[in-house]
Parts: sequence; structure tokens; C-alpha cells
Amino acid sequence: METNDGKITPVVAVMGAYLTQFEPVEEAGEGVMLKTTEQIESEIQDMAQPQEGEVAQLMLDAGFKIIYAPGGRHGWAMRYRR
Repeated sequence: METNDGKITPVVAVMGAYLTQFEPVEEAGEGVMLKTTEQIESEIQDMAQPQEGEVAQLMLDAGFKIIYAPGGRHGWAMRYRR
């Protein structure tokens, strides 16, 4: 997301850096983490304060998917980049 003058917002910059350590995955499995939007917001809050829905939109834009795992857990499916 950009500001009206075309600058990248702090949340976009922070999320871009945050996501460099992860890759999206399609399903639960070995090494896959499920993180909720709230967990991600908590992890970046010392660097940026996202607006409601901003992190979820950036996750979608980056190709991450929400999955539901056995046991009822759900979240953004990711694993550390190899």
C-alpha cells in the first residue's frame, strides 16, 4: 500500500521484511506453521501499527492462504524459507 504521494507505508515495509523469512504453503504438514493475523500483528507491533484488515490483505497479496488443520486450528500457512 502506498500513501497519496506514492510512498510505501511503514506497515508495507515492515511486512515485506517480515515475510522474507517465510514461504506460503498449501496445506498442513511437517515444518508448517499456522499463524493468525493477530499473532503476526503482535510480532510487528514494535515496528508498525497496522490498520484493521491491513495485515490480512498483505498476506493475501503475498500469496499466503488460510488453512484449517486437524483439531480446529486455523491460520496463515507458512514455513521458514529453505
